[in-house]
Amino acid sequence: MRVRSVRTNLTLWYTGLLAITFLILGGAAYLLVFYTLYDETDTALRSVAESLGRQAASEARTHIPPELEDLFRQSFGLPMGGTYYEWLDPGSDADHGSDRMRKFPLTQVAKNNAARSIATFETLTGQETHPVRVLTWPVMGAGKLTAIIRVGISRENLYKTLHRFLISMISLLPLVLILAGGGGGFSRAEP
Repeated sequence: MRVRSVRTNLTLWYTGLLAITFLILGGAAYLLVFYTLYDETDTALRSVAESLGRQAASEARTHIPPELEDLFRQSFGLPMGGTYYEWLDPGSDADHGSDRMRKFPLTQVAKNNAARSIATFETLTGQETHPVRVLTWPVMGAGKLTAIIRVGISRENLYKTLHRFLISMISLLPLVLILAGGGGGFSRAEP
């Protein structure tokens, strides 16, 4: 009877230790995925804005190019459904872009930074179900601001990905504990 009690206690102890280890590693993995996805979103937005900025500088373009959808698809791997874009002329009120972007007017901080040739990342909330990550990119020509490009993407897909990852981790925990507990419970005691 004593051997069984020790075996049961050890099984419970190791199962509990495994659960704590799984939770710590799962939390670390979640944070890693979270920060990686955020960073990749910013990198992709920068890539789209840089490409548009180069085109604007070389072609003296004053509007959104027709190949913008291809740029978003190459950078994000998705169609433009959750994307936002705008091309502003700093010398006038004229703008070209998605109607969705007009819900997020250019902030004073982004406008001031663009005038100093500084790109600005912002996460804007309140107008859509999910926050929108927006990059305001200045296009300079002959030392002055010639255009302001704004590109953005909804955080919806990012949140869905994180949610699926979290559900997967939560679903695996009971399976891991059952296998660990069951394995410990069926192991043979040494004489």
